[in-house]
Amino acid sequence: MGTLSFDAQQAILHVKTDVPVKADGKPIREITLVDNGGGITTPTIVTTGSVSFFVHKYGEHYGIRIKDSQNPAIRGFGGCIWYPVNPYYRLRGQYVPHPEAQHVPITTSRNTLTEYKSPGVLKFEIRRQTLQLLVTGRTGNKLSLILRDLTAGKGTCAAVRFLTVEIDNQNIADIDFNRTYNPPCAFTEFATCPLPPPEHVVPVAIEAGERYEGPAH
Repeated sequence: MGTLSFDAQQAILHVKTDVPVKADGKPIREITLVDNGGGITTPTIVTTGSVSFFVHKYGEHYGIRIKDSQNPAIRGFGGCIWYPVNPYYRLRGQYVPHPEAQHVPITTSRNTLTEYKSPGVLKFEIRRQTLQLLVTGRTGNKLSLILRDLTAGKGTCAAVRFLTVEIDNQNIADIDFNRTYNPPCAFTEFATCPLPPPEHVVPVAIEAGERYEGPAH
């Protein structure tokens, strides 16, 4: 296809083939690619044939995430499986911002060390326990969380699960664990996922959200 150069936290693609290459649907020969900001921003999507890729940022590291719509694993994918929706796992909670964002080091599934800035904590009650989780990010009224509970490796992804929670203008949180979903590393060994430190581990079994019955990556 060509070459990809990286300098000053910017990736530049130089196309050196006659095969059509597009960025966000438009033909290109050279372009500075926008990364995904760790999943917060929309990246530039480069496509050629059935293959697409984008620049993925995780912590202070960068990588390329490549997808092939004709990959046999996709054609053979039977779909996601979920626990039955259970109203018990939809809770009210309280978002408590930190006076200043906290820097939290975290290990990834690729044995790298990264860091995120936690804007606050999410407090809630479940199974007669008062618990809290560190929030990994905030975009508008949406909070991002990573978590692991006692179902890990016993019906859900052993590494981590993700959840997005909405808050109102009083920082009251609508926590719906039925929307908990698996990370990319549940489906491929080539993905990089955070491994929850103790502040992200829930000491109860949350039998809600997306299940996982495949091999550990």
